[in-house]
Amino acid sequence: MASNTYQYSEEEIRFIKLSFMIRKCLQDGTEKLADRDKFTQWKAGNENIESMITELKDLRNEVSHEVKKYTEKEFLDETDKLKKLLENILNHIGTIYSIDVHQNVQDMKKELNNYRDKAVEDEELTICKHNRQCKIMKTKGKDDIKKMIRKNKEGAVNPVNHVVDMSINVKDVFSEMKIKVTRTVEEVILYENILLDIKGEGTNPSTVIIGCAGAGKTTIVRKILYEFDSGIFTVKGLERYDIVLHHECRNMSTAKLFDEVINLKKTHELIIITTRPEKLSYLRNRLKSENFEEITLLGIPHERRAAFVKNYYIKLAEKEDLKNKPIDQLFNYLEKYEFILDRILSLPYNLVLIIILYCHTDLIFDEITTAPVLYRENYLLCRTKLAERLRVCESTRSWEESKIKWVIDKFLYELAKVSLIGLLNDQINLSSEVYQRLTTVCNVFSVPVEHMASAFLTPKYTGSSEILYSFPHKGIREYFAARYIWMQLTERYLSSEYHNLCAQMSITLSSYSVPPALQDKIMQGVQKKLKKH
Repeated sequence: MASNTYQYSEEEIRFIKLSFMIRKCLQDGTEKLADRDKFTQWKAGNENIESMITELKDLRNEVSHEVKKYTEKEFLDETDKLKKLLENILNHIGTIYSIDVHQNVQDMKKELNNYRDKAVEDEELTICKHNRQCKIMKTKGKDDIKKMIRKNKEGAVNPVNHVVDMSINVKDVFSEMKIKVTRTVEEVILYENILLDIKGEGTNPSTVIIGCAGAGKTTIVRKILYEFDSGIFTVKGLERYDIVLHHECRNMSTAKLFDEVINLKKTHELIIITTRPEKLSYLRNRLKSENFEEITLLGIPHERRAAFVKNYYIKLAEKEDLKNKPIDQLFNYLEKYEFILDRILSLPYNLVLIIILYCHTDLIFDEITTAPVLYRENYLLCRTKLAERLRVCESTRSWEESKIKWVIDKFLYELAKVSLIGLLNDQINLSSEVYQRLTTVCNVFSVPVEHMASAFLTPKYTGSSEILYSFPHKGIREYFAARYIWMQLTERYLSSEYHNLCAQMSITLSSYSVPPALQDKIMQGVQKKLKKH
């Protein structure tokens, strides 16, 4: 007989029948048996009832765990073996209780014969299939998930890999964070206790963790994934999970995402980490309120920021020479502004940016008073790094500085434009169409798109040869989008179009190997006409 999605063979159906028969037999028990510490009496192979029950249990384990396929003859032989074993057990029970068990034996044989001969019901097939799938997931599936975590380095975190090629294990940097649980006051908790603190009430609880960009949501995920893979648990409660599935759910519509999540919720404990707090009312209405809990991440408490900065600085110093960048100045900055800029400095991502800017620039930190200023300095650092890369790249090292600057400007203009479009469409990853637009811009100037994109974006390698790019941080994406609006509105940008057109014409003429003298003559005519209009 077949279920809705799977056609069982005759051998598998025989196995299912035998499994259910043994399970049914084991549901019954008896009194007046020897204590479990009397190992000799419970050892299989003897003629006492305890030994026979052990044999029955062993038979059940053999049938259930080995998933052997039985021929018809083997199935009948195993059924007869089971009936004989149960008959002996019943006869011994009759002796213990001084009762006539003849009718009980006949009833047992009749019931097992009926169970053997009847068709397997759909419900039983479904249960068996589900148990088999669970077993596969807990063994092979679990191993495959761990391989994916290792391959994608999902247990490590590097929020600025577009600037520094360095991954840091979460446990080496992060220790404490501040959270606010629904209807409670703020409290400081250890990262190791996050699963204990977010555990909801009732059956299959749902927990939604929200927080602004940079509050540490990705960090929590990375820590859980790392420890699930390594099997070394410092996150309390993680060991009780058989499987940890992680999906970023990016570039999906909110309605579609939540509908799929709610379907999963029916049979699983659920944790959602999101930057979409405006959708909580929608989600709360779709889930049972008594099993629904909200948690807000508020970042790192001020008394732990110095330790965070020190840990990250030490890891960075293992990769780079920071002798001329003593950490004392960072501590002075944190101490001076810890309360004035509390909201900015509480976010792990912002602290990481401050460390990177301190180590790679001569920035005067007193100028960093808002998040946009911080993102602007990051933007300028990325520009500088990209220009350095183009100066040594084989295809661009012959370029003059003015051309390098102009090409970077054109690329960043397009990147800012697509970031605004992506923001309007609620996208994090760049779609293939958007990436193609950036590729087209780079091809015009014969510059590798990988160099340009990786200077500002975070690459993620998929199972195929495709590379997905995303903004390293939601705040960075919003900064680029705002920059595009600013460029569109400022007179300085509009007036620069004249110079951009002239530069583009000059590059085009050079690409066609037009002699310099003829280039100058053509450009004079072009400039004259542009000024006229």
